[in-house]
Amino acid sequence: MFDFAKSGPKVYAHPVPGYVREPVRVLVRGLLTLLLLALIVVGVSFLDFSAFNDNQPDAEPLPPITSTPQLEPLPTRPSDEVELTPGLDLNGSDKTSPTEQELTASLPSEAQPTTEPEPEPAPEAEPEAAAGWLEHRISNGESLSTIFDDLGLSQGLLIRMDQAAPKGLSLSKIRPGQTFRVRLDGQGRFEELIWIKNPVESIRITPQGESFDYQQEIKELEHKENQSNGVINNSLFIDGQKAGMSDNLIMQLANVFQWDIDFALGLRQGDRFNVIYDQYYLNDEKYSDGEIIAAEFINKGKSYKAIRYQHKDGRSGYYDPEGKSLRKAFIQTPVEFTRISSGFTPKRWHPVLKKWRSHKGVDYAAPTGTPVKAAGDGKIKVSGWQGGYGRVVIIEHERNYTTVYGHLSRFAKRNEVGGLVKQGQIIGYVGQSGLATGPHLHYEIRIKGKHADPVKISALPSTNSIPKADLKNFKARANELLAQLALVNSEKFAQLEQATQEEKP
Repeated sequence: MFDFAKSGPKVYAHPVPGYVREPVRVLVRGLLTLLLLALIVVGVSFLDFSAFNDNQPDAEPLPPITSTPQLEPLPTRPSDEVELTPGLDLNGSDKTSPTEQELTASLPSEAQPTTEPEPEPAPEAEPEAAAGWLEHRISNGESLSTIFDDLGLSQGLLIRMDQAAPKGLSLSKIRPGQTFRVRLDGQGRFEELIWIKNPVESIRITPQGESFDYQQEIKELEHKENQSNGVINNSLFIDGQKAGMSDNLIMQLANVFQWDIDFALGLRQGDRFNVIYDQYYLNDEKYSDGEIIAAEFINKGKSYKAIRYQHKDGRSGYYDPEGKSLRKAFIQTPVEFTRISSGFTPKRWHPVLKKWRSHKGVDYAAPTGTPVKAAGDGKIKVSGWQGGYGRVVIIEHERNYTTVYGHLSRFAKRNEVGGLVKQGQIIGYVGQSGLATGPHLHYEIRIKGKHADPVKISALPSTNSIPKADLKNFKARANELLAQLALVNSEKFAQLEQATQEEKP
């Protein structure tokens, strides 16, 4: 059989080049697009859009108007006949509506209004600005800017007030709890501001041309002397409050005798105190306590007396009955502590080094960050890291005294080697730097380089005493106050004795 597949001529398919294929594709697409547009145009021409002109159902046309309707005249009485205004044609006038006068003329005489024109309504008055006094009590977190906004005062007014403020009277010194009172006139213009700092002191600010006038007003207080006394059964604070003393007075009492009495560890049950102090009254009501005038504290059977004296130059201090200053060169304890964790001893087992060695100071246990104060006036010799002391401050004082404050967590910002410090000034904060197992202050006193026990030392030098020229006046005043203290003490002793006898079976 003849096989055409094998005997026929061979045909070879050659691929169309890319530069030919792409123009062909573009041409085909173009022809298809034109054909589609032609179909759309032809189809639209056969559509009838009249059905979409009105969606409402067909309605019968209105009949044409064949004649103008005649209006019947209004019935009038002979006296009410009014001639129509020329030009008013009811059968097809150019005018679309009668005027107000024409309508009015058609009314019967009984209903005719007055011919006087009605007065035009008065324009609405603008609301008056706030007048009189406004008050604002200052709260935590407020600023002068927000306070002035709340009072309706401009920031420009605030700036001008601040620029005109005398030294010490700037509004930037405001504190929470104080009050601003502002007075405005009828147009809301500023007239006066009263800054009430407390019930006694206020600042009055008023416009003065382009500037402002500041007047400080201080109410006069009535002065009285008061007296309190008590017995120590729990603590100075608890028993002082039972005696009617404020916290301020209790702190004053502790500060007066801080050089002679250790109020943290040295008080004993049965210790007694007697205090004479100033009080101030405003409008017959107690306003505040003043300074302690005289005081006596009996600690461990020993009596300590203090008399306040003011010098001619304005300085004041507390002195014993002989005129010697109670203020010593060093305070008893430079930190408020919870307990003495280690005392002064020639032999102690060191908790870090694990061996016996001397402990030439006192360790006052206290929370980290508790302020440490300079025990006396002096000059900073060391403020830095030093071996086992860790962060330490060393202060040199007069009469060859030196104090050491070790294991601090940080130093006060003003510390500077060679800088001067005052007694009671904060020099650092309790920590446990160096060789320490817990937060505490290691405190030392050295006299001529030799260590002394800070707790037991009794020969601390005093500061200045009453000058000889003033000593006579001082003793006269001291004797008066001591007599008052003695009188109260005798009465108190009698009361205690009576209470003791009543308690006996």
